[in-house]
Amino acid sequence: PAGGASPIHEPEMFEAAKNTFEILDCWEDERMPYCICPSAARLGLDPDRIIERLKAYIAGRQLQNGVVAFIGGGIENTSIIPTTLEEMMLQSYENVIKLFYAWNHSSDATFKGWRANGAFIVDAAIKDGKIEATFRSEKGRPLSIYKPGEGYALYKNGVELPLVDTITTVETEPGEIIKLSLIA
Repeated sequence: PAGGASPIHEPEMFEAAKNTFEILDCWEDERMPYCICPSAARLGLDPDRIIERLKAYIAGRQLQNGVVAFIGGGIENTSIIPTTLEEMMLQSYENVIKLFYAWNHSSDATFKGWRANGAFIVDAAIKDGKIEATFRSEKGRPLSIYKPGEGYALYKNGVELPLVDTITTVETEPGEIIKLSLIA
């Protein structure tokens, strides 16, 4: 359900997808386990519950080589944990970048060099609930940011662009670096 509805363009369908996930108790679906936790993150479900599920997978299903194994799964099962963590910290679904959308903001985290749709390289951190990020444009495409909370701004060529709307889009040039942080 996570890729079939948009929180931006189809909010009612997105809410229905979230409710469907919970009502059907998709957490226990053995048919496609490599999709369950990443889907929960895409839907913005409780991050602590997602982490609990990942820990349960590791505790109950991890093989000696580190792979989390499921019946009928193959190489795709190796993606469960990294894909989930990436979806929790960085989403670029529909070319809108969301930072730490499904992350518990009381837990610090950092990532560097992750790719986002639109040909952007993203470095970001959340520390004490505050998010900072840099976006390097590889192709000069528009950069669309989902507002991570109140009081944030983008900084482009020294100009502060407060994030007022839910989604803010700025034009970029190849190689340009845009920063996101709280307004000083």
